[in-house]
Amino acid sequence: MLLALPSNPTGTSIEPAELHRIVERVRARGGFIIVDEIYQGQSYDAKPVSALSFGDDVVTVNSFSKYFNMTGWRLGWLVVPRSRVSSRKR
Repeated sequence: MLLALPSNPTGTSIEPAELHRIVERVRARGGFIIVDEIYQGQSYDAKPVSALSFGDDVVTVNSFSKYFNMTGWRLGWLVVPRSRVSSRKR
């Protein structure tokens, strides 16, 4: 499942307890979740909670451009569980 938090363009967020329930439901069905947290740092209502706090099987996507005002740059990172990374050498 791919989930963007907060949602763009509306800016709606999912409460941490609900996000935890979503992660658990995806996990129970044998799936995995990728959470786009690029806009999470622009949330001002409450302290943002990363989906990473709900287990080490969650993948998150983030970006330098939003945090460091790098307009026009498309530079980011993933946090990926070891079980999803190939260990074979090329």
